[in-house]
Amino acid sequence: MGVIRAFLTILLTAGCLNPEKEGINSSKTGEDSLELLNREILEKPDNPEIYYRRALIKNARKEKRSALNDALRALFLDSNNCEYLAFAGLLAREIDLYVAESLSKVMLVRCPQDTTAPVWLLNYYVFSVYGGDVEGLTKATGVALTFIKNQPSLPRAYYLAGLIYKKWRDTMKAIEFFERSLAIEKAYCPSLLQLFYLYLPRDYQKARKYIDMAIACDSSDYEILTSAVWVYLEKERDINPAKKIIQWLRR
Repeated sequence: MGVIRAFLTILLTAGCLNPEKEGINSSKTGEDSLELLNREILEKPDNPEIYYRRALIKNARKEKRSALNDALRALFLDSNNCEYLAFAGLLAREIDLYVAESLSKVMLVRCPQDTTAPVWLLNYYVFSVYGGDVEGLTKATGVALTFIKNQPSLPRAYYLAGLIYKKWRDTMKAIEFFERSLAIEKAYCPSLLQLFYLYLPRDYQKARKYIDMAIACDSSDYEILTSAVWVYLEKERDINPAKKIIQWLRR
């Protein structure tokens, strides 16, 4: 893995480019035989597409590490290709978290329209290896703000930033980002539920407004409905709406 990591270091220090491809096209795996691709590589060893197609086939055959090596070779030959980056990152997440982190950081810079890399990085920094410590939260904050910069019209980006600040226990900052997600999409259910939790200890009327909006947004969400039951029973002592929700949950 020493060569791979050295290559990733080069990628991380390279400038930001604007690639044309996004996503993973796995449809080609059924069209090419491994033997044919091996011969093509001998004839055209500098063609990244051949390595990528072979990586797809190897992945389908559950040969993950060999597939990752081919995907990284394709990336070495065409380091600006978001399709290769995405596929290599997907494989690395099952094999080598260091490589997966490095590739995801590259994607965050080079492929701003991608949403998988920032989401994976946030989960990795907050819930995985770092366990939500100061170092992990600091890295996660940088990722979240970059995600917003890359996707300023995506409510999920602001929602994830809100979760990070909630982890920091910076309530007002968390509220700010959750509310910014609602400015883009008024019925963004995850933010409505988080705002309910954050306002409940300090402003019950606002908390009640947000849980009502969350129910209107998604009346089948278990967490939203159980939160509403708590409001009706504990805060308002109103058994009738609580009973209706409980009956629905028992179905």
